Amino acid sequence: MRRIAVILLLAVVASAAEVVPAKLPNPRTPYPLWISQRLATNDRGELDYTQFDSASTAMLKQLIAANDAGRANSGRAADDCYAYSTRPPAHYAPTDTVDDLIRGAHVIIAGRVTAVEPGFYAGRPGSMIAISARSADVVSDLPDGDSARYLLFYPRASMRFANGTVCARPREDALVPAVGDRVLAFSIDTPFLSGPYAVIFADAVRELVVARGDRLAAPASLRGIVSGKATFDRLRERVMRRVEEGNGRLR
Repeated sequence: MRRIAVILLLAVVASAAEVVPAKLPNPRTPYPLWISQRLATNDRGELDYTQFDSASTAMLKQLIAANDAGRANSGRAADDCYAYSTRPPAHYAPTDTVDDLIRGAHVIIAGRVTAVEPGFYAGRPGSMIAISARSADVVSDLPDGDSARYLLFYPRASMRFANGTVCARPREDALVPAVGDRVLAFSIDTPFLSGPYAVIFADAVRELVVARGDRLAAPASLRGIVSGKATFDRLRERVMRRVEEGNGRLR
């Protein structure tokens, strides 16, 4: 079994990412780790390919061409989507039980969505989601996990530029997080650190809980961990208690 290192964030001050930054640098490349749709638009209203490496540029041009072809063949609106980018599986860790999710996670965070911005993560289209969370509702094995500002990259967006439309969606249908929703995310894929921000990832169906009013979308692995009707608070409390009890642990 891998060595387990857990930082349970119990400070009084909440860990919050109130807004989504327009751009995050990538120390490994000259291209941004994250760039919003606004900054990725040049002064002609076109998608600015100089912000992306050659592989991402080729992928984005293919998406735009496929959407152009779909629009031409159907005669529908210019901002309709016909071709989508989908983020491939980033890991093959088991997610069948709540303990699988806890053991595999680098970060577990429960909080409220405070901002959603369309844009590009490492050249891939989607939306960046800012999460405001109490520090007691964040568990992390990151070196600076107690001070990080957490952002969730979600592979869904529809972005219209003067030179075409770029679209992304998850591999399976899911409730898409919006401002005001509450989320509980298990980031099994390795987070990426950029300055004070930690960008996390969660499969839309298997690793993410989304609550909107009375509606609750939760992975099948979590549905049996509470008796009676499942609510967001009951799921959150049960997951955090399970971590504290040691029944499931971060890596």
